[in-house]
Amino acid sequence: MCLMKFVKGLGEQDYKEIGDCVHASGFSSTDLCLPALDYLRKCSQLLAKIYRMQLKPVFLGARLASLPMRSQERSVSTEDGMDCVLQEFDDETGLIQVWILLLEQLTAAVSNCPRQHQPPTLELLFTLLREVSTVPGPGFAIFSVIQLLLPVMSLWLQRSHGDHSYWDVAAANFKHAIGLCCELVVEHVNNFIHSGEPSV
Repeated sequence: MCLMKFVKGLGEQDYKEIGDCVHASGFSSTDLCLPALDYLRKCSQLLAKIYRMQLKPVFLGARLASLPMRSQERSVSTEDGMDCVLQEFDDETGLIQVWILLLEQLTAAVSNCPRQHQPPTLELLFTLLREVSTVPGPGFAIFSVIQLLLPVMSLWLQRSHGDHSYWDVAAANFKHAIGLCCELVVEHVNNFIHSGEPSV
């Protein structure tokens, strides 16, 4: 998840940690954002390939990242059915937790990254949210929208609290995100209905 630094924008401390390599190469943080996003997409595609494998590697890092494991999810109330949906995909290898972490970090970066990074970050996020409707499946896609995307959109909306000038610069990207959300939700609902899975 170190690549998220390039998506969120590098601060002074980040430049100190990286050293002169960024400035010496002539790249700005925006230039490095696009390769970072491309690499994150490749990571998601690799997770999809691993998910299809019969014998999957175990991702021990998922436990280190303090992500919810299957046994913990079972103890949580499942009134909304989301935990049950997630358990269908979780095979205790940690793969689903890593996937959730990738999507969670990318979703959180959308509202916090510099404005020039927001359009390509939005495009990648919604591309990945569409791809997960195929692998792991519609249930995981709906989980991602409800548990990851919608809360971040709500937080993004609240960022303007007490500062109406915020929307002078942020309105275009926010409207773009809302439009992409609406399209995605309609697609996911249609996919979910046609998949024959029980409703959430």
